[in-house]
Amino acid sequence: MQIKDIYSKIIEHQIEGIMLHEQASKMLDFLGFRGLKRWQEYRYICEGMEMRSTNRYVINHHNMMVSEGKPTDPELIPMSWYSYTRYEVDSRTKQAALKDFFEKLKSWEMETKKLYSDLYKDACNEGYIADALKIKSLIEHVDKELKCVERKYLEYKTVEFDLPYIMFEQCDMHDKYKRKEKEIGIDIN
Repeated sequence: MQIKDIYSKIIEHQIEGIMLHEQASKMLDFLGFRGLKRWQEYRYICEGMEMRSTNRYVINHHNMMVSEGKPTDPELIPMSWYSYTRYEVDSRTKQAALKDFFEKLKSWEMETKKLYSDLYKDACNEGYIADALKIKSLIEHVDKELKCVERKYLEYKTVEFDLPYIMFEQCDMHDKYKRKEKEIGIDIN
């Protein structure tokens, strides 16, 4: 596999990740999970910076741009939700949506780790060792994110996605990610 094909797959997947985190932040905001919303906004920002870093690496180390492929919309939010207001969403729907979201997010992060690992092997096999190291850093990053997602998923699963439990931590989580956003120069009000 040529190096431009490897990076094209990475960037296509990164765009899909940006779309996923943007949709997640919108959905979580709509459902009233403001801490989880901030977490996903932060992930959206980080994913965008990571994709930009990948593009810069390719341009500066290979003197070329690569195609973004054909990203697929993750379609995280059901179309029917666009005809409702926040007031019309009951607790059972919120609970089910949150569980579904975490299962999809966990699956997404696992797929990302697998894709990057396969592309790392391809880069090594083709002799692109410096590029393999760049991809390895992406694997390490997604591995940390997967750990975070799995911990939160298991925490919520342990309490059977109990809304009072989840709502109790939203303020602290919101403040934590608001601080993290400010640390990188982002102030979303």
